[in-house]
Amino acid sequence: MYRLIIADDEEIIRNGLKKIVEESGTEISVEALCSNGEDALKSVKKYRPEILLLDINMPTKNGMDIITEVIEVVPLCKIIIISGYDDFKYAQQALRYGVFDYLLKPVNIGVLRNTLQKAIKEYSRRLWEINCININK
Repeated sequence: MYRLIIADDEEIIRNGLKKIVEESGTEISVEALCSNGEDALKSVKKYRPEILLLDINMPTKNGMDIITEVIEVVPLCKIIIISGYDDFKYAQQALRYGVFDYLLKPVNIGVLRNTLQKAIKEYSRRLWEINCININK
């Protein structure tokens, strides 16, 4: 089972994303719903998720600040930005930080499900590569 954390300051969006994930048919467990950046970081440290759905603009810490800390704690975590901002500079900066994908609100259910499946495949592939390297040492 893959662990996922949802971090968005809007309760209706958090709950909607949770419902989509739970009904997606994937092996994903929603471990925490976070309404601000500090809670998101605490949850990442506690649950060490494979996937993080992250709003770019939240109270206490913004998404870009969170990304750098998440990468330090859980380097293989697939971070998917969910944003209402279609400003290219946000997407460009997120890509520089190594996020997995950048989705615009309102999120298309099919696109989100597809992105989650791709994130699982990529996470599993990367984990397999690391294990193979460690076995061959």
